[in-house]
Amino acid sequence: MRFEFRTFGAFYMVAFVIDATEEWDHPLLAAISVVAVALIYLRGVRRWDFFAFLIASSAYILAVHFPDPGNHNNLYLLVNVFLIAAILWASLHPQEVPNDAELLERVKPTLRLTMSLVYIFAGFAKLNSGFFVDDVGCAATFFDGLRSQLPIPAFTPSGPLLIVFGSAIIFWELGGGVMLWFRKTQPIMLVLALAGHTALSFLVFVDFSSVAFAMLLTFIPLAYWRIIEGDPAQISWGGLRLDRPSAYVLINLAVAVAAGVLILFTGVTNRVHQLQGLGLISATAVFIWPILAHRIRARPPVPWTGVPIWRPWRSPRWAVALPVFIVFFGLNPYLGLRTAGTFTMFSNLQITGDSSNHFLMGDMPLKIWNLSGDLVHVRKIDPRNAKQEKDDLNGNSIPVLEFQKRIVDWGDHGLDNLYATYVYDGHVYKTKDIVEDNAWDIHGYRFVHYLVDFRLVQEKGPVECRW
Repeated sequence: MRFEFRTFGAFYMVAFVIDATEEWDHPLLAAISVVAVALIYLRGVRRWDFFAFLIASSAYILAVHFPDPGNHNNLYLLVNVFLIAAILWASLHPQEVPNDAELLERVKPTLRLTMSLVYIFAGFAKLNSGFFVDDVGCAATFFDGLRSQLPIPAFTPSGPLLIVFGSAIIFWELGGGVMLWFRKTQPIMLVLALAGHTALSFLVFVDFSSVAFAMLLTFIPLAYWRIIEGDPAQISWGGLRLDRPSAYVLINLAVAVAAGVLILFTGVTNRVHQLQGLGLISATAVFIWPILAHRIRARPPVPWTGVPIWRPWRSPRWAVALPVFIVFFGLNPYLGLRTAGTFTMFSNLQITGDSSNHFLMGDMPLKIWNLSGDLVHVRKIDPRNAKQEKDDLNGNSIPVLEFQKRIVDWGDHGLDNLYATYVYDGHVYKTKDIVEDNAWDIHGYRFVHYLVDFRLVQEKGPVECRW
């Protein structure tokens, strides 16, 4: 049972390392994360070592990614807070939670429910008209990405093929999230998740996949943990013999270091992303092989009993706070709050105030607040405002809080003399330098700016696929 806690901790920490070393844009912090995970794993992933890592990785996310962390960063940070609280709670109840194995048993139900909700919200957000649009819809983007990794001639999917492919993605996330609630359908979703995240890893979306793999470990029944733990065929390289969790850690850490070396000497990141994807896929395949081999060879195989999605009599009462907050957070776009980072990744979802392109939430029936509907209409702005073409504000709208954040960021990056013409609250504003001359006299973040994150609102053409 201690083996299982060590394995979960290893997978979870490796997910952070993969994110920190994706481009090595903070090389010192990335290097420290690699060394820290290696040392903690060699010590056996003890409770308080893991606790210290949770504190440090949370500080990293807050310092480096806020106020606009990605979906995987938000999920990781929320789970971090929960695990930190769980370890502190366990230390105050030593008779109820005498060891690390029992601690993991107490937090598993919350982690299971959390991961299923993330899948459900990600799939639900894709129920919109933009998702199935040719060329710019996320369904077409995924299809073209996968096709580029296979020996298939280039062609643009459209019509029925695009609808079928896009529907399959929605079924994987929305339907799969629901399947995780039931013991009999859990193994189906685990297979779908393995296939889906393998495909995403080929498309270099390794950061979210690695977090998902760690969370999905909590759905493996005890009998199958024993199959992994008791696997006699350890991995061997020369005189080095490793159990499978150790091989998973070693492969991913080695790839992280190799990525840093490649970026340092070549400056190229695209190939590094592919290397990380292949590393994660290889490490995962090594880890799950005993389960696959058992299902193929054993006659009869050990029954897959599944696990309960929620066990209120085992988890502390306060643990329900995480899934409750996940529900609130996932509903943010439909409540009129933030529209980015809320598990709407690659969905083409667009909220324009009192309406959206969502099939079920088109009239915004759940809307309570209007932060996403308080829009600035940008008629013309210096093109230096955007790092990527799809983020250019020219001719588009953006919630005022996000516009204010961008003004602050432009100033922090030394972008002066940014001309702009924009409309807000019925008034037309023209300025030769929006950083110094803006309608709100904003020159620094306020507290609310750290809590919100919005995508721009396209006013022309089909909605672009965005992370």
